[in-house]
Amino acid sequence: MKTITLDEVCHSLSLNNIDMIKIDAEGAEPYILSGANDIINRFRPLFLVEIKKQNQQDVFKFFIVKKYKELGPFSYGENYLFVPEERDIAL
Repeated sequence: MKTITLDEVCHSLSLNNIDMIKIDAEGAEPYILSGANDIINRFRPLFLVEIKKQNQQDVFKFFIVKKYKELGPFSYGENYLFVPEERDIAL
């Protein structure tokens, strides 16, 4: 099975901006995030991620390293919003 990363999708579509990414991948969140480093560094989008309990520590650690703030949990305790530290989001 061939897979493609979010970075590869962004490059192939010649995207100029990405504001937000929603991930609901039934446990594959860490794999998806590992393929989005260029997008994160270039666009600093918001992320709304449904995180399975077994992956919470890995996903939280990923976003801490990338300098994102965590908001949540929302709806059944699995959805979190990750916001780049440099963005001022008033909720």
